[in-house]
Amino acid sequence: MVAEARLNGYTSRMSADIPAFLRPPEPVNQPHTGEVPAFLRAPTPKEMKAIRASYDATRYDMVFPRLMEMVSAGWDLSKAIRDLPIEIDVGLFTRWLHKDPERKKIYKEMKEIRAEVWTGRMLDHATGSTGDGVPNEVARDALAVNTYKWLISAHNRR
Repeated sequence: MVAEARLNGYTSRMSADIPAFLRPPEPVNQPHTGEVPAFLRAPTPKEMKAIRASYDATRYDMVFPRLMEMVSAGWDLSKAIRDLPIEIDVGLFTRWLHKDPERKKIYKEMKEIRAEVWTGRMLDHATGSTGDGVPNEVARDALAVNTYKWLISAHNRR
């Protein structure tokens, strides 16, 4: 019996009967250069900084609408950021917020709406009708009213 030449364990007769998607891959005869392919190498520090900035900007864009809703509902920006389910640096977010005039304008509008919310809360404390069913203490309410007045004036400087 004559021995047939085998390619990857298959005889020429066998390979002809096998569909192309089931055939073993052809051997690649490329010389190995010893270098890691570009997609596997670690990024340089400069590339890493650009990747990080892009990542942060994407996260900031993602949470910006929710944060503006929270601010307009009466939250302070740093408290709203802390209550997000993802970790965001307050200082970096604030810097990012103020870099774009459109975002800065939206934030200013939300702060004006927040001042209206705070004014309503201040009036509730001043009239003693906070709505929680607990009798209000005059000293506590006076402190709350004065705090809201200071916050409104500090956050809405012109």
